[in-house]
Amino acid sequence: MNTSTSRKPVRLLLSVVFLLTLTACDSLLQKPQDTSPEQAVTEPINPNHDPEIEKLLREARVAYEADLLTTPVDNNAYLRYLQVLSIDEQEPRALAGISEIVDKYLTWALNEISAGDLHNARDYLRKAIAVDDRHPNIPAVENRLAAAESHQTRDYKLLPEELARLEEADSQKLQQIAREIEKSDARIVIYASSDSTGRKIYQYLNRFTSNRIRASFEIARTPAIRLLIP
Repeated sequence: MNTSTSRKPVRLLLSVVFLLTLTACDSLLQKPQDTSPEQAVTEPINPNHDPEIEKLLREARVAYEADLLTTPVDNNAYLRYLQVLSIDEQEPRALAGISEIVDKYLTWALNEISAGDLHNARDYLRKAIAVDDRHPNIPAVENRLAAAESHQTRDYKLLPEELARLEEADSQKLQQIAREIEKSDARIVIYASSDSTGRKIYQYLNRFTSNRIRASFEIARTPAIRLLIP
């Protein structure tokens, strides 16, 4: 009897059994999971995909870019973010947006301090606190404003002919201002029509002081120097 011939039916039977088993496993893998209607209804909805939230966030961003931070009362960025948080109190984009509003108010406050308008600076700071009094950047701006309010200010306007004398090193007025800066240990704000002009004024003043002057620069149509005297 031929041994190889007798094994063929056995191999064939094993192959058929293997194919049937594989087919059964494949049908189990492809079978969709049975979900009852009750489970489908109670499945939680991701609030980040809530169309109302998305609409409010878009409106908040438009208002923010237009600097409508807290006014008008019925259409501003802060109001829209509060409306989002009334739907989802942990919505991260709304929380970040409110922080951005505070930062913008604080930036405006710092700009006004540099320009010497402390009344406007105080107003912007007050608005920032009203939005979020726990914002971590508020104390630094409060300290900056308090320091500015404790200073005396003295302003000197500069005429075009006085600026022309910078090249000639013959500006008696700027030399007098330099001596006043050193005597009072003042910090100064230089107002000029361009950054290069402001730096020329600064370099000229430093030629007549023993210590380097502490200064900030502001672009302005009318050139001037403001002394902040402690």
